[in-house]
Amino acid sequence: QAEDGIRDTSVTGVQTCALPIYSLIPSADLMTQEFMEAIAEEMMNAAFAGAQSVARGLKADLRKRVTKTLVLEVISPQVADLIVVPLRKQLQKSIEQCNADKTEMSGLTRSAFREVKIQKVESVISDLACLAYGRGSYLALAPGSQICWMVDPNGPSCSDAEDNSLAGPNSVGEEFPTGHLHPTCHAGCRCLIAPLGD
Repeated sequence: QAEDGIRDTSVTGVQTCALPIYSLIPSADLMTQEFMEAIAEEMMNAAFAGAQSVARGLKADLRKRVTKTLVLEVISPQVADLIVVPLRKQLQKSIEQCNADKTEMSGLTRSAFREVKIQKVESVISDLACLAYGRGSYLALAPGSQICWMVDPNGPSCSDAEDNSLAGPNSVGEEFPTGHLHPTCHAGCRCLIAPLGD
């Protein structure tokens, strides 16, 4: 879609480079939606794996608790912040650097997509899968269940995770000291929640 805008012969190179990013590529919301559609199945698989790690109920029962809406609603903002926003900034930079040359802008645009894919998407998807796993674990537990925040000993240093872990048991439905209900999406973080006694 970005390239279709670039190749519009009714717009000159000078005009194209003067246009804001939103006139050449889909909106941030639409881009986020498209990314979400691409990763939804993978995220739900991770969420169900998390649910099964803490609950031994039937899969049908878990699917009633771990719904697509409840899982993806925490994934979508992360996709926007970690993938879409950086990509759009890179695309805007490419547009500004095109020197009124559509061919150059097309190449810079492709490079921007490639750079984000190589440098951001693969690592971010792994972090998002961990977020989905934690979300699934959380949703599978009954409200009021006692849980602990478990820090990954091999993960990156994180004061928030340490604070939540040191706080001891917490009830499902109540926030940990940092204001989170379950582990979030930190680069390389593999924190988990576990029912008390597990």
